Amino acid sequence: MTTNDNQKEEQRRIFDERMGEALKEKRGNTTYMTEIEHDDIREVVGRWETLTKEERRQLGTKSYSWLKKYAVVGVGSGAFLIYKDDDGADDDGAGEGGEGGEDAGGTEGAGVQALDTSKVVSHGGRMFDDLHSTHIAGGHCKARTFEMRLKAKFGKSIPRFAVRQPSAQRVHDSNA
Repeated sequence: MTTNDNQKEEQRRIFDERMGEALKEKRGNTTYMTEIEHDDIREVVGRWETLTKEERRQLGTKSYSWLKKYAVVGVGSGAFLIYKDDDGADDDGAGEGGEGGEDAGGTEGAGVQALDTSKVVSHGGRMFDDLHSTHIAGGHCKARTFEMRLKAKFGKSIPRFAVRQPSAQRVHDSNA
């Protein structure tokens, strides 16, 4: 491993440790999504069209809210969970009537944009990498610009308290 790799792994360790502490305080009121939750949502939204009425009923009402908010682009292990439209990640949750409407998720919904223009849903398992890659790709920008770029790329799936973790700021500062 190179020095940069060692430094990045140390930053990841500190970030994960501090995120664990922060989540103990905020768990009831956060947009943070675990990898398991992310995979469950991705599977339900991706398979929705193939589910029977009984299977849909067993999933409960939460699955219907997932369908309104998320879509799946791709298939199999290469599938991405994205916000259904740009308005799906707004603070008030009210969109401006995207093309998707009541369209179920999946890869062919009318409200689904190309992956490079969509807001990909991040999760705890890759949050550090998402923060790091956005910072590097953004030319080591300042904190507010960094937050805006993250929101444009990942919506609200990376909570503000995660971005403002001292270890996340250290990623930002050490690469400047």
